[in-house]
Amino acid sequence: MRMEAEASHYDKIIWSPEPCVPGMMFYKPEKVAKCCIGSREGIILQCPCRIDVGLIDYSALKFTDGNNDYKAGEMSFAGNAYTKVKVVLTGGEDHIESERPLIVRHILEVMRRVTDYKGGFVVETAAHPYRHVGFGSSAMMSESVATAANTLLGEPLTFRELRKLVAYNFVEEADSAKGLVFPGASTGGSFNTAKYGGFVITSSECEAIFRVVIPKEVRFVVGTPKVHVAGPEESDTDVNYMSWERHNERINAAKSALWIVTEIMPFAIQGNWKRVGNAFYNYTLFWR
Repeated sequence: MRMEAEASHYDKIIWSPEPCVPGMMFYKPEKVAKCCIGSREGIILQCPCRIDVGLIDYSALKFTDGNNDYKAGEMSFAGNAYTKVKVVLTGGEDHIESERPLIVRHILEVMRRVTDYKGGFVVETAAHPYRHVGFGSSAMMSESVATAANTLLGEPLTFRELRKLVAYNFVEEADSAKGLVFPGASTGGSFNTAKYGGFVITSSECEAIFRVVIPKEVRFVVGTPKVHVAGPEESDTDVNYMSWERHNERINAAKSALWIVTEIMPFAIQGNWKRVGNAFYNYTLFWR
């Protein structure tokens, strides 16, 4: 698999990611976390979708590849479309009923490899219907299953550790190879959005650096065009899009950072969502 994102003839990046089995890890903590399982055998979680407004550094977005260079960041909202998961501990083998079984399998294998838990999981999920359109369908599935499993195991991982584990090992289903997964591109922003709600800005190393509550009366309109839905390794649109973003980043990075700091953040704190909306409108068209 070979993908080229080209901002210009002197700025070209080539990726050669390959499909892999669920549970393949690109990042692994140095120590195995010790579980402290309590009396609760099962848990049900509901996580809001993530509406991605835009990245902070478009040129820094890349596939999960083990380099652990996470500097793209993102601005995102928690939306009123939910992914629900039910996870139960079992002494037997895993049993998965899910719209995204490979992603669930991947997370369960990862959790077993970074903890001393040797048992199995029963997982049932109900995903929101928006897939590969910027609503975080894959990310929310990964993060909700990971959070549920971590809770049942007595929280052997802190939120920061769990966020890093999931983001740095993020995958999508492989469209080109049945039964395999494909390295994805993650900023950790969806996990922060699910954790804190409202409007969240995520920066380097998946850190949430800003968060405000969204008033109930505020409404956001999001258009999702009817296009062919595919993962990154099958989507020419994604490659062309990333090339254009890298091109703009070379010229306009300073201005976009200025807008975030002087337009979006202060007016969000003031609750002036009309001005925030205007800033987002300009920011979005600026990069498209």
